[in-house]
Amino acid sequence: MSSYFDFSNQENQLENCKIRTYAKTALHSCVVPQILTCSLRTSERKDIVFAKETVLELLEITREGTLVSIFEQPVFGTIKDIKVLHCRFSEPSLRVIPGHDVLVCLSDSGILSFIAKSGKFLSIKEIKLSEPGFDYKDIGRLVCIDPMGRYIAVAAWQNLFQLFSLTHDSIFDFDAAEHTNKYLIDGNIILHMTFLYPQDESSILLALVVFE
Repeated sequence: MSSYFDFSNQENQLENCKIRTYAKTALHSCVVPQILTCSLRTSERKDIVFAKETVLELLEITREGTLVSIFEQPVFGTIKDIKVLHCRFSEPSLRVIPGHDVLVCLSDSGILSFIAKSGKFLSIKEIKLSEPGFDYKDIGRLVCIDPMGRYIAVAAWQNLFQLFSLTHDSIFDFDAAEHTNKYLIDGNIILHMTFLYPQDESSILLALVVFE
């Protein structure tokens, strides 16, 4: 928040004068911690999303290779992590979103949000993970997605991560992210995690970088 104050009085009179706010303007952070490539509007993967601290910005790559901003939109809190879920629709009639992808976002709201583009960024599914705010023991700091779109992993800062399975039907309605058991890693800070490509497609392989 930016404010403009009246300091026109002399220094020796400053303590007795009233500070008046002439205007207030919300200043959104211009820092871009994450950049995502996805297909939110069409089946072609040419959309770019800048995930700023509290804002999502949609951009497009032109034929000349330049980036053009489409719009930006404040979201529901401070973004902690965000990934792209690639959805596979066997028939165009089964598609419930304009493109082939949705964004899976974690924020300090304590909610895991599935976000699509429908005129604007729209949360089409929300899963409550914890209470709003920051607690290193709560699930909701890191998120990663299985390359085949079968599982979503969400981790806390320390000791804990959880898997959500996505059934075939859930890809169509985003209403069946099934909880699995939570997994404990005692006394370890989770620095990073990602799904790997297993040789056996019936298996899942999750790698974590931890600090003891």
